[in-house]
Formats: sequence, C-alpha cells, structure tokens
Amino acid sequence: MNRRERLARCYAYEKIDRPAVYSRTGFPGNDPTYDKLKAYLNEHTELKGGWSGVRQSGYQTESYTEPHSENFQRRVTILHTPKGDLQSTYLVSLKGQPGLSETYFLKTKEDAEKYLSLPMPEILDIDADSFFQAVERMGDRGIVEAGLGFSPGGHIAELFGTDDFAIMSVMERDIIHALIKREADIMTNRVKVMLENKICPFFSTAGEEYIVPPIHGPADFDDFIVKYEKPIFDLIHDAGGYIHVTVMAQ
Repeated sequence: MNRRERLARCYAYEKIDRPAVYSRTGFPGNDPTYDKLKAYLNEHTELKGGWSGVRQSGYQTESYTEPHSENFQRRVTILHTPKGDLQSTYLVSLKGQPGLSETYFLKTKEDAEKYLSLPMPEILDIDADSFFQAVERMGDRGIVEAGLGFSPGGHIAELFGTDDFAIMSVMERDIIHALIKREADIMTNRVKVMLENKICPFFSTAGEEYIVPPIHGPADFDDFIVKYEKPIFDLIHDAGGYIHVTVMAQ
C-alpha cells in the first residue's frame, strides 16, 4: 500500500496496513536546522498538497502603514462598499515575530449592513489543468486537496473579532445569519465550478473552530456552521468526494 492509497483509505474509513502520518509542517522559513526533519517527513509520511486555482472578482481596498512602536508598525486597510467604508488595522512585527490583529472591519450592525451591500464575487476562471498537474507531481506520495477557503461562519467571526462576534451572535443574530449565508453562497458557487471541472475527490476548509466552546455553545455551532456547510459538503459527497474540516475546541 503506497502513501496515497493509505491516506485515501483514511478518508473513506477503509482498512489500512498502518496508521497514516501527516504533519502540517509549519516550519520557520530559512532555518536549516529543520532540513533533516523535513527531508524525513517528505520521504516517509503521507503528504498533502494544496490547490486553489479558482479566481474570482475581489473587493476594492486600499492600505497604508503608519508607525506604532519600536516592535510593530500598523497596517491600515480600508474596504470600500456601496454604503460606506470599513476599516481594519493589523500590527506587523518589525522583529520577525507573528503579527497581531488590532481592530476589525465589522463592529456594529451598521458595519454589517455595509458589508452586505458589497456585490457578490463572480467566478472569473479556473485553472483546472494546474490541479491535475499537482496530482501528477504528488504521485503515490500523498494527495492534493482543493481548498474551499475559510468557513463561511468562521470568516464572519474573523471579520468581527472574538468579542464583537460573540456579542452580535446574541444581540443581532438575524444579521449574522445574513452575513454567513452570503459567504456560504460564495463558497457554493466555487464548489460547483470545481466539480464541473472534475476537481475531486479531496477538499479542505478551515475556520469552523472559531465558533466552538468556550465562547460559543453547541447551538451556535449548529446554527452558524452546520446549517450552512452541510449543503456544501453534500454536494462534495454526492460527487464522490471527501472534505477535511478543521475543528478545535477546549
């Protein structure tokens, strides 16, 4: 049994000769001390390649940086919508350390209404050939997953930030549903184009873990994640595909 077959059988809940071992390999860049480990993982573990070859229209934004402190500079991003501008800020490390979200695009119901006024993105094209080329390059070492992007609910949670999303999920639940439905429609269109172009069988998404305990309860997960993602996953399953979902909770 080769590595691709072993990993594929895991997705299908079929018998395997040994446990499949996959590492997300989030190694620091340009650090040769990891070279030996990376070579070993590449040679002996089940590998996953990523693909995201669907191009869609974007939103009109502009950004600039300004001083913040000796450790960070502030990146300001302005998102233009038909109902007015939205703004977020992000602290970019000057010391090679991780950055930090400072403020978020969405803070209030009025901000949400501005976001909902954005035109729906259009699918511009799909580079299906690059998917099949990636599968061929991967060979029997593993699989190639087509990335669907961020979870619809997780994406909206990210636009608000943890605190404001939690408050809005209680005080303005209807508009949260409207925002998530919009993102789910965008993802659905993307999946349909992928399936029409024979992109299959492995898919992935992430961000579902943004709406889990301890901040949110099971009812929130059902309302904001399951309700909108199950129909998308059904499209994939009906086409004979599988999806890797990232969910982590405390």
